[in-house]
Amino acid sequence: MCVKQFFFVVLFLDPGPPVFLAGERVGSAGILLSWNMPLHPNGRILSYIVKYKEVCPWMQAAYTQVTTKPDSLEVLLTSLNPGTTYEITVKALQMSLRILNSDLW
Repeated sequence: MCVKQFFFVVLFLDPGPPVFLAGERVGSAGILLSWNMPLHPNGRILSYIVKYKEVCPWMQAAYTQVTTKPDSLEVLLTSLNPGTTYEITVKALQMSLRILNSDLW
């Protein structure tokens, strides 16, 4: 009886950045952010992480973080302070599964 062994290695790789990031004002204290998938996702996207913080007139030390589902290419940020500048980043998170055949070792 021939038994084949396979080793499964789960690797977390960095995908490329989301592209065509855009923002649309919603009322006086909100913004609707939208983006397209990374050109090089390097696997299946699990979620998008949006981080933001005030940078002017006062620098906040900590980011506020929002996580979206992989099929959601937008997020509504609310309760922002009017007249304030924010630093906002959007990052894709993904997981890649690679199957390594033990016969190759």
